[in-house]
Amino acid sequence: MGKVFTLLVIVSVAIVAVFIGKHLGQPDEVLQVPEREWFGTGEERKEDTKIEPFTIAVPEESLKDLRRRLEQTRFFEPLEDAKNFQYGFNTIYLREVHKYWLTSYDWRRQEATLNSFKHFKTEIEGVKVHFIHAKPPAGKYKRVLPLLLVHGWPGSVYEFYKILPLLTDPLGNKFKPFGTTDVDFAFEVIAPSIPGYGWSEAPKKTGFGPIAAGRFFSKLMVRLGFKQFYCQGGDWGAIITTATAIIHPERVLGLHLNMFMASPTSHPAIIAKMVIGAFLPSLVYDAGEAPKMGFGATFMNLIKESGYFHIQATKPDTVGFSLNDSPLGLAAYILEKFSTWTHPAYKELPDGGLTRQYTLDELLTNVMIYWT
Repeated sequence: MGKVFTLLVIVSVAIVAVFIGKHLGQPDEVLQVPEREWFGTGEERKEDTKIEPFTIAVPEESLKDLRRRLEQTRFFEPLEDAKNFQYGFNTIYLREVHKYWLTSYDWRRQEATLNSFKHFKTEIEGVKVHFIHAKPPAGKYKRVLPLLLVHGWPGSVYEFYKILPLLTDPLGNKFKPFGTTDVDFAFEVIAPSIPGYGWSEAPKKTGFGPIAAGRFFSKLMVRLGFKQFYCQGGDWGAIITTATAIIHPERVLGLHLNMFMASPTSHPAIIAKMVIGAFLPSLVYDAGEAPKMGFGATFMNLIKESGYFHIQATKPDTVGFSLNDSPLGLAAYILEKFSTWTHPAYKELPDGGLTRQYTLDELLTNVMIYWT
């Protein structure tokens, strides 16, 4: 009876895997990407293609409003036996972040750091797009390679500030890629803020996604005079730059990603192997081949850590209103991800391990880019 049941389970899983693979793994038709859409306010009009310098200068009234909101924060007491990040941002440590933000954090100092690179804005399909344009020292390198560098969520262009000097002037910063001492090239970096992030205007119409963003940034590079260029992306930046490469392969010379997406639905056999292996690993895996985290554990971890994803994908305006009204709520929402996504084990720590890799100044500056 046991063998019959096992056989029935395997057959059932195989049928389900084939069904999923057939309906989810392969697109029914080739994706058609329009050359232009309109995401600006009102009816479509002629695009303003000017490239204008931009300086980050948050009005003093905005900073006073931020202080008032922080001073009026309503805290709540955490569960007595939950003193880490398992349930989200630990409220006890959040009080410390709150105090530092109010008493020690200096936005004007961070603002000056942000303005140490040149910023610009230009309109693309009705949306004002912000970007950093960082160039190597004139005449220092034989080859200058254009690089489109795209951030993700909950990051911003600020995450590139430590690597921009290494990319644009490796010799001047004693950077020796691949151990060499005779570097003859550097990168000219264009780092845009994704529309809706940082200083880029948010789209005013529905339908904006990675494909539209990939098209936006391809147009940006061409507008800046780069007929061909390299791409690097992480998180949403990885998805967007991949879209750029797919839409305009003739323009993208190379694509580097620090987040690679691979779906098991691309082949039904992979799904079947994962499910069967969760119950009967010896049937589908050789000795030592079985994954360290089984299908069940992987699925449960996905459920635990993807709540934000479901909210943002389905009801973004609801959570968005709350985050737009409470600076400390926004900080908790963003910095919780900096904890868990830096190292999964950090959620077991009272402070989320946040200052093991970052300073509070760095973390709050990223939050401020979202807030202001």
